[in-house]
Amino acid sequence: MKITKATIMMMGLLLTCLTFVSTARADGARSYISPSGSDNRPCSRNQPCRTFDGALAKTDAGGEIVAMETGTYDPTTISKSITLAAAPGADVAIRATSGNAVTVTPGTGDAVVLRGLRLGGPGKNVAGTNGVFVDITSPNCCITVHVENTIITDFEEGVQMNLGVGARLVVTDSVLRANKTGINFSVGGAEANGASIERTRLEHNDTGLLAPGGNSITVSNSVATANGTGVQTDGGKVDLFNSVVTRNSTGIKTNSGSVRMASSSVIGNGTGISTGGGFVHSMGNNMIVNNEIDIAGTNNFITFLAR
Repeated sequence: MKITKATIMMMGLLLTCLTFVSTARADGARSYISPSGSDNRPCSRNQPCRTFDGALAKTDAGGEIVAMETGTYDPTTISKSITLAAAPGADVAIRATSGNAVTVTPGTGDAVVLRGLRLGGPGKNVAGTNGVFVDITSPNCCITVHVENTIITDFEEGVQMNLGVGARLVVTDSVLRANKTGINFSVGGAEANGASIERTRLEHNDTGLLAPGGNSITVSNSVATANGTGVQTDGGKVDLFNSVVTRNSTGIKTNSGSVRMASSSVIGNGTGISTGGGFVHSMGNNMIVNNEIDIAGTNNFITFLAR
């Protein structure tokens, strides 16, 4: 077959186009951002974008956006399954002077992961500010938000997931500090929905964990310390296992709803347990000692179960 000069030119042009397409947007599954990047770039490792929002548009659902370098990044809104992650060793901060650091508005069944981030707000007394704000309504449901190895400070709500639909929240190895409320969680749906909090510190908040209603929150291997109130239920349910509630003005407060405890310590608080209208169920293997007042309220609302 005779190869003409025109054929060679056309093949070269096609190769150039294919090369451009392959670099136009990272690899689809993983994108990269950097403080020195630009959202006009393809979000590849060598040509990172500047913002999470810029990279979201170039990353497939279920993919990952990696913040490569230490720096402060703009707030972001997530509307699909995605992972936002700090590269190992990078101090990745998202700062919000108003509103939310991370807004989550996904569709049914989506999963969002926040890993290794530092979310900072303008102060706990600035109304309407959230570190992570989850905003979904019917007919969307059944989403999961994972917060892993993340520090959330200085918001009215560190994590607000107060929904009328089914959803899950999983918080691990994280710190909620100096917020008006560290975690405000209430969701509907089946009991399989709810929250799991593990190896996490709730500290220096007005209220560390608030359960207004809905499905249960399981807290394990965690610490609530130096809060106004460590754990509070206003109709919700909290299961507390292998955890410590200490140095709070009030350790556990049940206005309504319930707290169930096993292998946990409520120690060194102003008031250890206050039952204003809820129930505290102890499995009999807890320590409730060395508080100024160990148990306050109506004692009939405290049920000690046999081991």
